[in-house]
Amino acid sequence: MPCRSRVAPFHGFALRYRNSTQHGRLAMLSLRSSPAELPGPDDHGAEPLQARLRRATAPVHAELERLLGLPASVRDIDDYACCLRAHLGLHEPLEAALARFGDWDAAGIDLPARRRAAALTVDLRALGHDPAQVTRAPVEALPVLPTFHEALGALYVLEGSTLGGRVIARDLRQRLGPDIAAALAFFDGRGDAAGSAWRGFCAALNAHGAAHPDAARRVVTGAQRSFAAYVSWFSAAFQGTGSGS
Repeated sequence: MPCRSRVAPFHGFALRYRNSTQHGRLAMLSLRSSPAELPGPDDHGAEPLQARLRRATAPVHAELERLLGLPASVRDIDDYACCLRAHLGLHEPLEAALARFGDWDAAGIDLPARRRAAALTVDLRALGHDPAQVTRAPVEALPVLPTFHEALGALYVLEGSTLGGRVIARDLRQRLGPDIAAALAFFDGRGDAAGSAWRGFCAALNAHGAAHPDAARRVVTGAQRSFAAYVSWFSAAFQGTGSGS
């Protein structure tokens, strides 16, 4: 069901599709074929990898936060369902791309325990939506992750969102009331364990950076590409929304 047309991002958020007669399938409009390459960071020696990632991704991270406008951009249940659909469209294919790498256990990271796409499907079903009807991002929309190092940078982006997710969930729970209580698995699924899970990930991340200092630039590039992919995905999704009722 299409979302209502409003001004702010999720007010009237709708993925715009067109019927591609050439390929015989639905395709996303105006989605860049690949995220723009961002300049690599300078070498900062023994700086912990987490700190280097935070500094190097700050501009595109801020751009994504401005684009989404969460939690204020979600004003009702319909807006929230649109938000979840948009996240599922990119989050699930990206998680699947990360799962193709077999180095997670060696890096001290339990990847299956950190996957959250299933939580999005639970939330959508709780709101009466069919996750199977959500269009997933094509491979061209995903960040290019040629090695495990870039994949680790992508996971940094996904894991970092869990901390802000708790703040978003608390705000939505207060404003939208009991109707949303069963649909917060994605934003608040880890509950009080979110902080310790993040610290555990950062410890593994920094250990990887110390063990593979020559690969730090690749990890940063993977994170930058992932943030850029999210900006591209949501920018395309918001295209065409405007004022009106």
